[in-house]
Amino acid sequence: MRPLELVGRKGIIAGWGKTNANMGQTGTNILRTAAVPIISTKECLRWHSSKKINVELFNEMFCAGHSDGHQDACLGDSGGPLIINDRGRYTLIGITSAGFGCGVDHQPGIYHNVQKTIKWIQSVIYA
Repeated sequence: MRPLELVGRKGIIAGWGKTNANMGQTGTNILRTAAVPIISTKECLRWHSSKKINVELFNEMFCAGHSDGHQDACLGDSGGPLIINDRGRYTLIGITSAGFGCGVDHQPGIYHNVQKTIKWIQSVIYA
């Protein structure tokens, strides 16, 4: 897998989680998708800081989300995919990991960067 530059790309997330943080105890029985822009670590930290949220991002993490909170992952979506279209081929590049609220402005989702652990993933799959 060749390394892909992610910042500025549009990712597609999918999940069966809640469509509103305040709705009931369960998510939806319909698989939902949303398009989210991938932002820089610096931008992610700045956005969270503007909301008085202290976030530590490690090398294997990245952020994606709209400044206005337009679309986002929500409770129950953790572990789901973030894919990108790379030259006509859809590629898994992120795994939904964390977030603060759902669809809130300047609170992007935090994703695991699959590129950082692909060798380990392959060693487990092909063991």
